[in-house]
Amino acid sequence: YPNGIATSADEKKLYVSTGSGLGIVSIDLSTKEMKPVSHSRFLVIALDGLYRYGNKLIGVQNSFFPEAVLQFDLSSDGTRIDHISFLASNDPAFDVPTTGVVAGNEFYFIANSQLFQLIGNKGKIKDPAKLKDTQIMKIKLN
Repeated sequence: YPNGIATSADEKKLYVSTGSGLGIVSIDLSTKEMKPVSHSRFLVIALDGLYRYGNKLIGVQNSFFPEAVLQFDLSSDGTRIDHISFLASNDPAFDVPTTGVVAGNEFYFIANSQLFQLIGNKGKIKDPAKLKDTQIMKIKLN
């Protein structure tokens, strides 16, 4: 279940967020070899979007509590996660945060996708009266 792809700074690897027990993986573009990019203590799984900022990855977590935007500082060779930071979490505006983009030194993302209002994949809404205007949030990256 890939759901987020970012290139390495040298564009020789792809980082892919998966819904499997592998979490984030790197794929060497020349050899096609796939390896987990793991943290020594925590499993990072099912991010909804993955974005590179320098030697860091930004991911949106909406499958587990708390809903959050996370920053993953990669090792110098990009093979493991050295540090994990919350950039935003459990914000009152969050209603299944999702897809974003890094622009300059800021990360913009949809704070309230309201995905739980969808009924399956039939294009139906549970309660249209409860829908809210879409909120785009911005986080300064450093």
